[in-house]
Amino acid sequence: MEGIIAIELLLKCLHETRPYEVNPGETDSLYNEYLAKVGQTLKNGNGTMPQFLIEARRSFSEISRRSEEKPLIGIIGEIFVRHNTFANENIIRKIEPLAAAYGLRRSKSGYIM
Repeated sequence: MEGIIAIELLLKCLHETRPYEVNPGETDSLYNEYLAKVGQTLKNGNGTMPQFLIEARRSFSEISRRSEEKPLIGIIGEIFVRHNTFANENIIRKIEPLAAAYGLRRSKSGYIM
């Protein structure tokens, strides 16, 4: 469960940062770096996940961003279709260049959707 929550939080950082990044690809690179580290952090056990997530959040906040405001667009529907790039034809990547940001929302169960 800890791994699922960690990946959801990394996705949240990705979607909050990428639409505003000054250097295209920087956010994706950082996301992939931390995604690769999640498994090792879980293997280590010993309660290091909270520190890992704090470090990740700090790293995402250090990415240079444009200060413009963008409308927030929510995607509704079945969870698999919303999150699977093949099933939704990479809709998030299509929304971002249109001067919009994709917002993750929490479901009734508490998971980020």
